[in-house]
Order: sequence, then C-alpha cells, then structure tokens
Amino acid sequence: MALSERAIDYWVTPDGISRRISALSHDFTYRIVNNALMAYGSASGIKRWMWSATMDEKTCVYCASKNNKIYHAGMFLPRLPAHPHCRCIWVLLVVF
Repeated sequence: MALSERAIDYWVTPDGISRRISALSHDFTYRIVNNALMAYGSASGIKRWMWSATMDEKTCVYCASKNNKIYHAGMFLPRLPAHPHCRCIWVLLVVF
C-alpha cells in the first residue's frame, strides 16, 4: 500500500480523528481569541496592534518574521492564526 493511501486510512482511525479534532479546536480557540482582541481593540479606539509569536523550536519561519511587527489602523491586518497549530496572538498597543 502506498504511503498516500496509508495516510488517508490513518485519518479515519480513532487516533487520527482525535488528532484532527484536537487541531481544529486549537485553531478555533486561537481564532476566537484573536478576533475578540481585534473587536475589543477597534471598539476601544486602539490604533495599533503588534503581532506576537511564541518564539521556540516550534515557531515557523513566517511567524518568526512577523514577530513584534506593529500594524496601524487602516493597514491590512493578517489573519491569525496564520496556519494550523499557529500560536501567535495580537497584542493591543495602548497610547497614552
């Protein structure tokens, strides 16, 4: 049996289904948190957001390149999570 056929079979096993559900719930949770931060920030008059990545051995090149990048109101804001298993979040920057 080819590797691609075995991979398809894996995702219908209880272990494969459990892993997929876990990944989807992780991504969904991060999406809800980041969207809530964006909505709260916009409603509160926040004009700047900073991309914050968890910097460790699991961090991808894309997220590492965006870490601590500041976005201003009116700029295009990338969607977070950026990819499956992304652990990045928006940090609201308050100016006094």
